[in-house]
Amino acid sequence: MDDDEQFMQEMMQSIGEAMKTIPASMRVETGPDEPPPFPREQMTVMYRFLANDAGLPKRCPRRICGRTGCCHGGLGPGDSDACGKLWDDAGSHCMMTAFLALELGWVYERQRKRALVNWMRGLPMADGEEPEEADLPWRR
Repeated sequence: MDDDEQFMQEMMQSIGEAMKTIPASMRVETGPDEPPPFPREQMTVMYRFLANDAGLPKRCPRRICGRTGCCHGGLGPGDSDACGKLWDDAGSHCMMTAFLALELGWVYERQRKRALVNWMRGLPMADGEEPEEADLPWRR
């Protein structure tokens, strides 16, 4: 195994560990003709992955994080942001960049699903259609 494969394997293992901290009640399933849910779960996983990678659980004031060595925080409703003050500027920037990438993927997936549903229903689809303002949860 070369260095790139080793790096990818370690990163996937770390993401898997962060995913184990997400309760099943947070997961949202949608049908094939429904818009995808906003990526809150993925954002929480990314937050925890980056926090773990930065070694924040060891310094976090939340006991469960220090005891397990894994971040249990996040920025969503009901999540603890106990380690929020531990993030440096570079880590915060990295997290926000990751969040924007997840949101961008969500917007494109939403457009793709809308186009597919319209096609299945025989409705015309305008090129470059954008989501309605009301469809964007961060605008609420």
